[in-house]
Amino acid sequence: MTTYPLSSATLSHDTWGISSRVFAVVYLVLGIAAVGIAIVRRRHTARVDAAACTFSPTLVGLLVSKERATLAAVTELRVKRLINPHGKPTATARTRTKTKTKTKTKTKTKTKTKTKAKLHTAQISDDTLVRAIYARLAKPGPSSVHKLSAGFSLLRTKLIDEALLYRRPRRTELLIIAPVIALGIVRLVVGSANHKPIGYLAVMLIALLCVAVYFAAVPQRLTPRGRGVLATLRTQHKLLHPRWHPALNSFGAQQASMAVALFGTNSMAQVDPQLATDKTLYRRIVAGRPMPSPSSTTGAHRQRSRWGTAAGSVGFFGATGCSSGGFGNCGGSSCGSGGSSSSSCGGGGGGGGGGCGG
Repeated sequence: MTTYPLSSATLSHDTWGISSRVFAVVYLVLGIAAVGIAIVRRRHTARVDAAACTFSPTLVGLLVSKERATLAAVTELRVKRLINPHGKPTATARTRTKTKTKTKTKTKTKTKTKTKAKLHTAQISDDTLVRAIYARLAKPGPSSVHKLSAGFSLLRTKLIDEALLYRRPRRTELLIIAPVIALGIVRLVVGSANHKPIGYLAVMLIALLCVAVYFAAVPQRLTPRGRGVLATLRTQHKLLHPRWHPALNSFGAQQASMAVALFGTNSMAQVDPQLATDKTLYRRIVAGRPMPSPSSTTGAHRQRSRWGTAAGSVGFFGATGCSSGGFGNCGGSSCGSGGSSSSSCGGGGGGGGGGCGG
C-alpha cells in the first residue's frame, strides 16, 4: 500500500495549538473577569463611623466636585441673607462707619460726616471658602481671585491629609485590563496572518478598548475612605433629600448647605428657586466676570460682535443669545432678523454621548 505525504496546505494548524472557537470562549471569560475586577475595585468603599464624619459642607461638596463646593458656600450665604437671589451682597452684611472730613475757609472750619459702607467679614462664616466667595461676589478683582484659589487649595489639602482624596487622579483599572487587551491584539495579528477566523475576537477586543478608554477618561479622585465618608453622610442626612421636600431655610445655614453639597442643585431650589435657576452663577464666581442681573439681557449687556449686535448670557450649562444684522450662533437658542420685514426665531440644542459595548 502506497502512502503519500500530506502537504502543509492541506494541514489545519491551530494558532498556538488552540482553536479559534476555544480561544474566543476563554478570552470572553478573561475579559469579563478583568472588567468585573476593575469595577469592584473602583466601587470599593471603606466603612466609616458616622461619628467621624464631622466635615464642613464645603469640604463635603469638594468631595463631589468644585462646583458643588461653590454652590454649598453660596447657599450658606443666601440662608444667612448675606446675598440676594441675584448673587449680590445685601445691606445686612455691611456695617456703617462714619468718617469726618474738615474743610477750612477764610472765616470758619466745616466738618462733614460721611457714612460709608464697609465690608464686615467677621460675621460671614468661619469657613475660608465661604468668605472667599463672598469677597468674590462683593468685590470682583485679582485679590478676590487669589483668595478663592487659596480657599480651594486649603480644602483640597485637608481632603488629602484626611486620606479622602488622591493627590493625583488614579487609573489603576487600566493595569488590570491592559494585559487582556495586549493578549487579544497579539492573537488577532497572529490569527490574521494564519488566515484564521478572528471576527468574534475583534468584537471583544473593541469592547475592551471602549471600557479602557472610559476608565482612562474618568479617573478615580476619591479614595475608598472618601467614598465611604460620602456614602455615610448621605445616609446620615437622608431626610434632607429633595424628594422629601424639606424646609431647608428653617434648618439653618449649615444644614441647608450640607444638603446642597450632598444632593446638588435640587436641594438649592428648596432654599431659593431663583438663585438655583441662575446657571451662570458658578462661572461668574470662578471666571470673575461681572455680576449682572440674570433677567437683564439688554441695555448695558449688549456688546458688538463681528456679525452683528449680540445680547445674551453664557452659562456653565448652556447659552442663550439674540443677534440682528446678520446671523448669530449660540449653544442654547438663537434669534435672528435680517433686513427684510420677516423674522424668524429658532432654538436648538444638541448633545452627544459615547457608549461602550461589552
